[in-house]
Amino acid sequence: MRDSVVWYYQAMARDIGEERMSHWINAIHYGNQDISGGIDQFWLSSTLRISPVEQVHFLKQLYEESLPFDLLVMRTVKRMMIQEEEKHATLYGKTGSGSGIGWYAGFIKKENKTYIFATNIEGTGLEAKEITYRILNLVEASV
Repeated sequence: MRDSVVWYYQAMARDIGEERMSHWINAIHYGNQDISGGIDQFWLSSTLRISPVEQVHFLKQLYEESLPFDLLVMRTVKRMMIQEEEKHATLYGKTGSGSGIGWYAGFIKKENKTYIFATNIEGTGLEAKEITYRILNLVEASV
């Protein structure tokens, strides 16, 4: 997950199938829940839309492990999202890009506090990640 491998996610989505994918997208109330853009395209510049606020809400549920998925699955996904680990902080995140829009969404756990974020820009997911890192570094410097 650290490196977006779109072809792999597309193959997984085809394996999951439209009926099962639709069921789970609706069960977690993910964005506008519209997967009509094709089972291997709906999240790539297509029909699925989510706001940054909705993305943060979803990530909060993942962090709290309150989504309707198996606990082991949620914990595995969180481990896969780890970008950086230091003695007192762990950064979890995922980039995304499409139609000139870039995302970097995740959370940072620092000692006893967790901060959930979603950066959404005109640009790429890598640019969104770089901006997020700069913001996190500024916050770190001011604390």
